[in-house]
Parts: sequence; structure tokens; C-alpha cells
Amino acid sequence: MLKITTVWLVLLGFGFGLAQAQEADTSKSADTTQVQVPPAPYEMPPVVVTATRTTHLFSEAQGNVSLVTQEEIKNSKPATVKDMLVGVETGNLGSYGGFGALENFGLRGAQSGQTLILLDGRPVADPQLGELDLNALAAANVERIEVVRGGASALWGPNAVGGVVNLITKSGQGDKVYSKLGAENGSYGKAVRAFEIGGPLWRRLDFYVTGEGRLSKGYRVNSDYDGKNLSGKLGYRLAKDWRMEASGQRYFADLGVPGSTYSYFPSTSARESDRRAEGDVKLTGAFAPEAELRLTGYGRQIRYSYIDTNSYAPVVSGGRTEVAGGEAQQSLRWRDMHLLTLGVRAQTSRAVGNSIGTHSVNEGGGFLEDEVDLLPFGILKFVPSVGVHHNSAYGTRVLPGGSLKLLHFYYSWQTAFRAPSLNDLYWSDPWMPGNPNLAPEEAISWELGYRMGVWRWFQVKGNYFRRGVRDLILWAQNANGVYTPSNIGRTRTSGFELSGEMKTGIGLSAKANWSGISARDITNGATLTLPYQPARSGTGYLEYQKEFWLYPKGRAQTGGKKGKIMVGARLSGEYVGSRYEKSDNTVSLPKYGLGSFLLTLRVVDLTGYYGVDNFGKVKYESRRGYPMPGKTYRAGIGVELWD
Repeated sequence: MLKITTVWLVLLGFGFGLAQAQEADTSKSADTTQVQVPPAPYEMPPVVVTATRTTHLFSEAQGNVSLVTQEEIKNSKPATVKDMLVGVETGNLGSYGGFGALENFGLRGAQSGQTLILLDGRPVADPQLGELDLNALAAANVERIEVVRGGASALWGPNAVGGVVNLITKSGQGDKVYSKLGAENGSYGKAVRAFEIGGPLWRRLDFYVTGEGRLSKGYRVNSDYDGKNLSGKLGYRLAKDWRMEASGQRYFADLGVPGSTYSYFPSTSARESDRRAEGDVKLTGAFAPEAELRLTGYGRQIRYSYIDTNSYAPVVSGGRTEVAGGEAQQSLRWRDMHLLTLGVRAQTSRAVGNSIGTHSVNEGGGFLEDEVDLLPFGILKFVPSVGVHHNSAYGTRVLPGGSLKLLHFYYSWQTAFRAPSLNDLYWSDPWMPGNPNLAPEEAISWELGYRMGVWRWFQVKGNYFRRGVRDLILWAQNANGVYTPSNIGRTRTSGFELSGEMKTGIGLSAKANWSGISARDITNGATLTLPYQPARSGTGYLEYQKEFWLYPKGRAQTGGKKGKIMVGARLSGEYVGSRYEKSDNTVSLPKYGLGSFLLTLRVVDLTGYYGVDNFGKVKYESRRGYPMPGKTYRAGIGVELWD
């Protein structure tokens, strides 16, 4: 806590000092610094920040980037972050049951621990487990999601082997207060209650607060779930181009853990309790155009407990993980054609538990990136980068990378690595001990792709990629009959991704993707398919949204949204090919296809919707031994106030 407090004081002192120095100038121009909202018929194209850690229009982003937009989130009525990620190309969702059960996410044939999940640019995975349960993130707090495919450890550090998923949260920087109340009920006792409120608070101060409560009686015996999320953000505009933000999130969950139906002892009494508290403070500003500074300090604490009193061997496990870190980043335009970005980061992680003991890991590093405009108007751009990362457990790694973009074509070559989790290093079970001598998994990847589109009308993308991983960490039985992890694995993954989207002026829109992946274990000359990696997968939706007016003269007479009606219909589908459950490829899961539809009616500020998921009543498993629900129903209502 001392480290987090120090970061707070440094940022606050710098920020308020800057505000005092520029108070006179900004007070004279306070009105001109407000964001000017364009007329309703015009919509600004989106921007992304994850691909190069600098702000660019989505259409100009370097490399393979996709976006789950605010509009898509609003129209699909997701109850969880998992629902938002269903349509991501080459995304692999690991679902261990119905609503509230463990959910993780991987990209491009990579495991969930090899895919970096960020919340506003800061890592959120549990370093003890090496991955994240998506239920810990509040869906009501997410504004949009940026997804970068391919290795990205040069810029983002460890675990960005398959790619990076950055969830951007909501902010109260609008010109008026906005609030929303929502409720949804569904099959198997599903109940979701949510609220959000935000906007200007006082002069330069703004805020945004969201809360969620999620309940389920469960699809199986002992699979009930009770989860709560609370998030808050406070922002202060220090000067024209300077802003400070402080945010915090809390997560509480109590759930049943029935285990696999294929285990010898599926449990009817195992219970799990999860608690998370995390937050950050940020200072952003620009000394000059394209000379942006970002300072971030963050911390989080994760507590867990697992109790099973009805198993063959009763289990009581618990502990906590604490993380504190920070980073600084500076961008600078140099000689017109160069945009240099330099950054440093540091983090310390500490785990305490009866299954791991007490262990700490310190890490840090830095990166340098140069966005070089070789030809004007973005016709030809070259972006080399290099990162350095040091970890007290396994030493130092140097990570070069680069990408080249010519008109609509791009080529990328990247290095990346996955850090061993604290469980991999220090697990203390005598029959399954960790290995403190583990090295990180190291990857080299490249891809060649094409992207073309016109914002708000259509976009098509296609690419081929290839990745090799060495020193893969595998838990295996040694000569003494003890299971322990070692760097003995090698994998080779290749594939293609195709996607397209279209929007028309008559309210009709569509989006679809199709992917093919060959993910192979080539350890010791083998050519086995990696577990849970389908050779083919795809998703898509067809949507219709139409607005009407209650009065013939429409908006001019009724003013604003008064008298407006919106009707919507959405048909979506998902296909997942067959997958192997075991690394020896002896057991497989069958392919499956799911269909869902959603009907929406909005009258002024009141919205109601009704949906059916898996309307084909398909019986399937995302992970073997964890059957998923069949046909399920959901219905909800929401009301917006003060908008």
C-alpha cells in the first residue's frame, strides 16, 4: 500500500501544480476547451489506442485490430463481458458451465494465459493463476473493446502471445448527466440488475459510477452464482490538454463448483468465494501537439477461498494475491515523419496461500517505438519497436518487433513471451510441486494481411498468420511419479482470418467472420493438435434497427428524443468445429452451431427486449465435462434518465 500511496502523491502533486501554473490561461478559454458535439446526423469515426499505444483513427491503425463498438454493445444487450467477446475473430471462449461459471478467453490458438487482458490499459489477470475469469469484469462499465491480434510483448510486456484485449471503460466527460437503470431475467433463475450514472459534477470535475448484481440458480446441481460488481471513476480537467482520473472496481462472488461430469467425484458441496479490489490513478496531457504524456499507477488485491466438505478427500484452500505497479509513457513528433514513443513500467506481485506459501516476484522494463511515415497521407508507414523486460524469477528478455503498412496491405513480425504463473513456480503440493527454475514461453510470429473499408458503410479484412512457441510450460509426470511443470514443449500455429461488415442507410447491418487454424504440438517431432483448438470457427449477425416518430412533423415539433420509437431485430449465429480434449488427441468434442435472436422496442427513454439463445436446443460442451444449457430465454427492461 505504501507504493500505491507514493504513486498517488506524486501524480496528484504534479497534476495540481500544473493546474495552478496554467489556471489563468485556462480560465479565459474555458468555454473553448469543451468538446464540441457534432450534429446528430454525423458520427465521428472511432479511435483506437492499443495497437501502437498512441491514438489513431481505427481505419488508420497499424496491424490487425478489431473493435467491439459502443453501438454493438448497446444493441446486443450483453449481460457479461463474455457475451461481448463472442463475435471476435479467432476468439476461443472457455466456458465451464452456465451463467456465472468460469469464463476465460484466448486468441489465435493461444491459451487464455497467453492472451493479455487489459482494463483501460492496465493488466487485470491474477498472477497466481496466470489468467482471468471474465466474470470479474462489469459489463455495464465497458464502453468499447479493442482487440489486437499477434504478438505484442514489445509494447505490453508478458503474456501477449496470441494478442491483447483492451476493455475501455465509460467516462463522465459529456456535457450533461446521464443515468440508466436496467433489469433482466432469464432461464434457470438468471437475474441481472444494473445501474449507471455519470456526467459533469462541478466545473472541471466529472464522474461515472456503475453497479451490477448477477444471480443464477444454476444449470446443474451446485452451480448457483451470486456476483456483484461496483465501479467508479472520477475525472478532473487540470488544463486545456491535461486530465487526471482515479478509478476503482470491486467484485464479490459466491458460487457453487460442481466439477466435471467425467470426474470420479463430482461435487455437490464445493463452494468458492472470490473478492477483488483494484484501482488506478492516471495523468494524461500534451506539452505540444503529438507530444502526449501518460502516467499511471495501479494496484489490486484478489482474495479467494475454496471449500469442499463432501469429497473423497476434503479440501480447504484459500489465499490472496496483491499487485502494485505503474508506468510512464511519452510520445514526441520528430522531424515530421517520426512519432517516437518511449515508456517504462514496473510491477510487484505477492501471493499468500496455504497451497503456495508466500512468494513475491518483481518485474519491470521499457519500450521504444517509432512510427515512420515513409510516404505522406499514410500511404507507406513503417513501425519498428523494441522492448526489454526483466523479472526477478527468470531474468531479462529483449523483444524486437515491427510492422509495415502499404495502402491497404500490412505485414507484421513480432516477438512475445508468456511468464510462468506463480502457481507454476511455487505450487507447494508434494505430489504436484511447482518449478522455480522455469523460463518463460517464447514466441515469434508474423502475418500478412489486407484491410479496406469506408467508415459507417463497409469493411473487409483478411490475413494469414504463423506463430512458433518454444519452452512451452507443460505439467507432466517425472520419473518419480510426481507431476511438475517443465519447459519441454514446442508448438506451431498457422491460420487465416476473414471478416466483413456492412451498414446501410435503411437500418440494416451485418457482420461475419470465418477463421481456420492449425495449432500443433511439435514437441519431440510430434504433430498433435493442441487441446480445445477448433480447425474452423465463425460468428455473425444480421440486424435491423429502425426509428419512427409519434408525430408527423417529427423531431422539429417534438424536440430531441421526445416522441421517438425504435424497433430492432437481431439474428446471430456461432459455429465451433470439433476439438480435442486431451493433448494425446484420443478424446474429442463434436462440432456445434448455435443460433440466437433478440427483439428490441424503445419508446423515448424506455427500452424493452426479449431474446432466445440456442434456439436450436443444441447439446454441447465448450470444455469436456461441463455441459452448457440448451434453449434459454431472457427478457429485460431499461430506462434512461437525464440524457
